[in-house]
Amino acid sequence: QGCVACPAGTYSELEGIAAAGDCVGCPPGRWSAKTGHAKESLCVNCGPGTFGSSVPGAASIASCQQCAAGRFSPAMGAHNESATCLFCPLGYAQTSPGQAFCLVCIPGTRTLSAGATSCVQCEPGLYRGKDDDPTNLTACLT
Repeated sequence: QGCVACPAGTYSELEGIAAAGDCVGCPPGRWSAKTGHAKESLCVNCGPGTFGSSVPGAASIASCQQCAAGRFSPAMGAHNESATCLFCPLGYAQTSPGQAFCLVCIPGTRTLSAGATSCVQCEPGLYRGKDDDPTNLTACLT
């Protein structure tokens, strides 16, 4: 029968394995589309703004899911959505899913809560200057 190559999503640091069942799955938050990997380090991390499957052995980048709009993640190789995809803080927003950071609201705007997907204009008669703290919930002042 001879040696077998580990299937995609797995690897083996042992030489001459006889069955694919002897291969180890890429760790959660990592994946590999190639066969025959001999090291865990050849498994690819899910990138910033994404989180991977919590189950080992992902064989495709499709296993890396994007953080939702209003959330961000600078982490690589993450696999826990609730711990990885953080809400944008007050004064920051993110309109696009799968991002590593949030964008600060420009002067004259603010967010109404953490996890905002957009900044809103200050109410008539109120303002937020360029040096005012964008994380202050009462950022629009008289």
